[in-house]
Amino acid sequence: MRDLTGFNKHAVIALLTFCAVFHLYTAAFGVFTTLLQRSIHLFLLVPVSFFFYPAFPTSPKDRPSSFDWVWAGLATAAELFVVIDHARIYTRMEHLTQLLNSELILGSIAVIVIIEATRRCVSRVLAMITTVSLLYMLIGHWPVFGYFQHPHIQFQRVVEQLYLLGEQGIHGVVVGVSATYVFLFVLFGAFLIHTDVGTYIIDLASRLFGRSKGGPAKVAVASSCLFGSISGSGPANVYATGSFTIPLMKKMGYRPHFAAAVESAASTGGQYMPPVMGAVGFIIAEVTGTPYYEVCRQAIVSAMLYYFAIMCMVQFEANKLGLKGIPSDDLRSWNHLWKNFYLISPILLILGMIILKYTPFMAAFTGICLTFLLSFASKETRLTPRRLIKVLSEGSKNAIMIAVACSSVGIVAASVIYTGVGLQMTSMVMAVAEKSIYLAPLLTMIICIALGMGVPCVPAYVVTGVITLPIMTKLGFTGLGPHLFILYYAVIASVTPPVAVSAYAAASIAGSNPMTTAFTAARVAFVGFVIPFLFLFNDSLLLLGDLKGIVVAIFLACVVVVLGSMGMIGYYKTKLNPLMRTLCFAVCLACVYFIVS
Repeated sequence: MRDLTGFNKHAVIALLTFCAVFHLYTAAFGVFTTLLQRSIHLFLLVPVSFFFYPAFPTSPKDRPSSFDWVWAGLATAAELFVVIDHARIYTRMEHLTQLLNSELILGSIAVIVIIEATRRCVSRVLAMITTVSLLYMLIGHWPVFGYFQHPHIQFQRVVEQLYLLGEQGIHGVVVGVSATYVFLFVLFGAFLIHTDVGTYIIDLASRLFGRSKGGPAKVAVASSCLFGSISGSGPANVYATGSFTIPLMKKMGYRPHFAAAVESAASTGGQYMPPVMGAVGFIIAEVTGTPYYEVCRQAIVSAMLYYFAIMCMVQFEANKLGLKGIPSDDLRSWNHLWKNFYLISPILLILGMIILKYTPFMAAFTGICLTFLLSFASKETRLTPRRLIKVLSEGSKNAIMIAVACSSVGIVAASVIYTGVGLQMTSMVMAVAEKSIYLAPLLTMIICIALGMGVPCVPAYVVTGVITLPIMTKLGFTGLGPHLFILYYAVIASVTPPVAVSAYAAASIAGSNPMTTAFTAARVAFVGFVIPFLFLFNDSLLLLGDLKGIVVAIFLACVVVVLGSMGMIGYYKTKLNPLMRTLCFAVCLACVYFIVS
């Protein structure tokens, strides 16, 4: 990412600050019509992406090139047209009204701009998937596609679907979520970081877990859980908490690659942890028509089981290495923590409002307002006009990648739905699933991990969801279970080799081998790979059904986690011989069978 200087820097900061003010205004006084809200959102963010993310490694590092200005100008023109002419576009007859030449040209430009922005600031993998999806819409009617051949779609209808319609495409439902809930929570995260909440969370986790055996690693797990549930980004979480926890783990005796692996695995799980769930929870609530509170409620047990699994791995590894905790003198006092407890009141407020079934939109806006007011409690955290501009601009800057990614996956979703390829893939997987009910979820898991590698959780969920959700529904899996199943594996792809982005980020801090760190992170999170199968086949782990069934399912799931971790590490209080490790895995599998059957 570029570090802009001079006039370019000040101009971009002014634009990003205005962007944040616009979203706060719509949160306070009501959003505009769907198309206008989404087009303004992209109008303010997509052009800026070409300033921060260079086209090539050889591009200037402190200023946009003339090539970048051209791309930014094209992005501005494409979205400005929709902003200005949104009233007419909103009332036109879909698939019946002939496209204007200006709409055809600017729509084509908009699609190309989004793919290029995706390549630069999100992922080359996602850009390639989007490009293939676009080409499939255009030439998928050729006989060479065989079984996957679809009826011919006119070019102008492709442009209309991707540019002017509001269900899928550049301005689709996913972008609508980005333009409302997601942006506010990203902005809320920026406010928290600049008011020392992140530091307080690490201090609190250190006080709670630091003195126990393997304390530094447990601090990494706890702080990453708390911070990651708000930040919603694995790599961002790694850099925010890992810069403290990884050196501390190394100092206390953990091997560099294991320290980095623990931090990356814990940071990755934050994208699934309520209340924010990497912003995907809002999308799940939107597409299923389920209250957001219910999404969080059903996800909480599986999220806690994931972190319990990592804690167990850390504990048994600490037993194996004979590691000690952090000395008491190096920890913040309870008096200091109690004195500054007000710092996490915005997080508690948001949790309370979600539990009371206020909209996430209102919860995030209220949390931002409270954080701003609380900043004046201390001279060090006071949001002066200069610092406030910095917070607002950084919040908008952090939302750029999400906005671009959401537009890109809107193109993929439109291709899958409009061409009917999703139904064809469903038929193929159903043919395989007839042999075993467990094969289809297994194939879905593989697809989710493969498509989620190197891709943020929002686009990973949408891309995998449009392909695999019809399959899961056809097999009889209903409710939120399939959505959470897909999200879980799309998230855990961040620590799955070979494209384990969170693990590579942690390795850069630890100074360890990236690939060794990635495989160790996958090993640390290994037991967590089983958890989605448990709640998919037993909705008691989604807190559904009678109390007795819920308690039994959670107890057995905890047994699976503990015994699976013991078997993986090969250590409890003493080293486990091969027979004992085999027994651990056998009892673990028996509990899994009992839960899912």
